[in-house]
Amino acid sequence: MNGQTEAALRYAEIIGLPHHRAEGRKPMSIRDRAAQFAPFAALSGYEELIEETARMTDEEIFLAEDPRIDLDRQLLRIEEAVTRGDCPLVGLRVFTPDEKKGGGTYSTVAGRVKKIDRIQETILLYTEETGPEKCRETAEIRLDSVMEILLPEERNSEEFE
Repeated sequence: MNGQTEAALRYAEIIGLPHHRAEGRKPMSIRDRAAQFAPFAALSGYEELIEETARMTDEEIFLAEDPRIDLDRQLLRIEEAVTRGDCPLVGLRVFTPDEKKGGGTYSTVAGRVKKIDRIQETILLYTEETGPEKCRETAEIRLDSVMEILLPEERNSEEFE
């Protein structure tokens, strides 16, 4: 016996019956019925998770004692200049930790040093002049995030302009 005739025999008593409709209820609209069978969104956010996992971060480099001493010497020279009333031009290579996963990013922030605060352990920089009144934007950089100080006399000064 083939599969089609076997099924016909098995369900012969109900095949010819009319479709059952519940009394007292109106039939569900095609739109509502389709919504029941719409794809289940169990994996919402999955694409974002994959993108975040694939996003690259740099590993933080911790300075050895000798580079840290050189960095402190440079900071002292800059601090002396600020005390004299100068605003020396510097570039700071800083590490910014990533908020979502391990590692972070390295960037260079250029500007004129306004203040070095040893208590708060920050450097306050004038980063650029903006607007018709030439208001100065400032950036506050944590000293422990500074990996390198680039001074114009040691580098090409065009890097800082």
